[in-house]
Amino acid sequence: LKVIYEDEGLDFGSDPEDDKTLVNRFKVATKLRKKRIEEVFRRIRRARNVQLCFLVDVTGSMTSHLEAVKVSILDIVNKLTSVPSGANEPEVRAQSMEVGFVAYRDFGDSGDWGSELHKVLPFVAASDVSMKSFCDSLRTGGGGDFCEDVVGGMDAALKLPWSEACGTQLIFYIADAPCHGREFHNVSGDDYPSGDPQGRTPKELFSRLREKGIQYYFGKIRSETDLMIQKFSALYGETITGIDVKDVVNIKDSVITSVRNSIIASVSSSKRTVGVARALRAVTLHPAKPNWSTLPEVEGYFLSYEFPARIQDIEDGVALKRKKLKSAIVKIAPNPFGKGAERIAFYGKDVSVYVEKESSAKKKSGSRLIKEYLHVGKGMNTAKRYELSNQTQTVAAYLAQEFVKDLKRAGISKTIKFIKIRTLYLSVTPARFMSCERCFAPTDKFVRFSNNAGYQLMEDKALKAGVDMEFVQLVIAFSHWTYKATNKFLMVVDLEGVVGQIAKDGKTGVLLTDPAIHCKDLIRYGSMNHGPGGMKNFFATHKCNEFCKKLGLEGFV
Repeated sequence: LKVIYEDEGLDFGSDPEDDKTLVNRFKVATKLRKKRIEEVFRRIRRARNVQLCFLVDVTGSMTSHLEAVKVSILDIVNKLTSVPSGANEPEVRAQSMEVGFVAYRDFGDSGDWGSELHKVLPFVAASDVSMKSFCDSLRTGGGGDFCEDVVGGMDAALKLPWSEACGTQLIFYIADAPCHGREFHNVSGDDYPSGDPQGRTPKELFSRLREKGIQYYFGKIRSETDLMIQKFSALYGETITGIDVKDVVNIKDSVITSVRNSIIASVSSSKRTVGVARALRAVTLHPAKPNWSTLPEVEGYFLSYEFPARIQDIEDGVALKRKKLKSAIVKIAPNPFGKGAERIAFYGKDVSVYVEKESSAKKKSGSRLIKEYLHVGKGMNTAKRYELSNQTQTVAAYLAQEFVKDLKRAGISKTIKFIKIRTLYLSVTPARFMSCERCFAPTDKFVRFSNNAGYQLMEDKALKAGVDMEFVQLVIAFSHWTYKATNKFLMVVDLEGVVGQIAKDGKTGVLLTDPAIHCKDLIRYGSMNHGPGGMKNFFATHKCNEFCKKLGLEGFV
């Protein structure tokens, strides 16, 4: 209850001394959660409304790429918005989609464009007659020096009528030459080495891009753009990966994949129920592992929980029992290496005495993944918030254990487990709380099997990731099984992890982490709990597989 009140910026006050006060606060918290869950569903629906802007260099060297974009636009939109006949709902589909186009050349170019530097088509349906006539009118030309008016093109793209009704908005930029300004390239042909002659700067443009929440993808053709994209990444605040489109046949699939990734990112950022706006930690990501010998040891305690005694105890609200606190000595990287919607991730090392005494095989597991909440403010760095995440994974891990027992009874020799999570209390001033879990091996392939908004990994993507579809079906069946095993009370979702040798007998299984739980009781399991509506979303895309059938889950909704 306290976490819910804090998320809404409300003062919970002192602990209630009578049942009536507690019940009233429970009712208030439930009402607040319902409101936030309804808001999440609206944001998720909005995330499936897409605006895609093609930003394309159309100087003389870009003829084949421009033609490839022009002939692909309608196919791209049809692929992203339609459901093949007789098929299930695809893993990622746009509910609606508009396409805009900004074509740019360079200062001083003459010819069919006259004095114009850009050709702009505001957002329209791909099938709109204006899209065809615009594309038919586009021709390449110009391009005197090596660099082009990239900044002007991006400025024009940002001035398009981006709509708040569309929750997924992205620019797919294709070019073979960098922008003006010697800091962005190492080439000799730049008539404006000091940068844009109109005074516009990439820094200002990327600031506007972030404010608008527009995602940015780059189709790379030549290495001469590498330094520019490196600099753009720093301004953007995250890595912009150059997608290889040197061969024009790659363009269509690259754009489709980028739009799908954008929809997934938009849905993911929408799926957490949020309250009042919170400030973010100022962080600088350092992807490299630290030199452990130079870092200090920090003392503290680990907290973890016993499994429930039985499934019915979960529904009855029997509190999880805390295990005895365990002393901890850890080393933590000074900067995080990763950042998600809710948390930042640090490399860590458990150097506690009991770790050093364990066998050499276990001693290697001293590497830890340590997470801390990204947002700051009242109640954000408290033990109860970390313990809530700990309890969620403990319940999921217990249900996975019971699921495997049911698999064995059905004659199925398969295993899934959850990584053990512990709440870490550091004895520093001010007190610092974090979550701690084992690191996956560098060779492990991390897979998102599902999320808490209805997404389930489809076969084509599983094959590309090198994951046997049987394991995908196993994990999805687990979600369905938790719904039946708890008599429709809850469902474990948002399943991600690795496929590898995790069983004692060396057999391959699935090791999961960071689940969410949808539950009829909206007070439980934190901001990722979407209640009965979340479970309904699961069944909107779920088709029972062989594991569901063997476990008697088919038709149980």
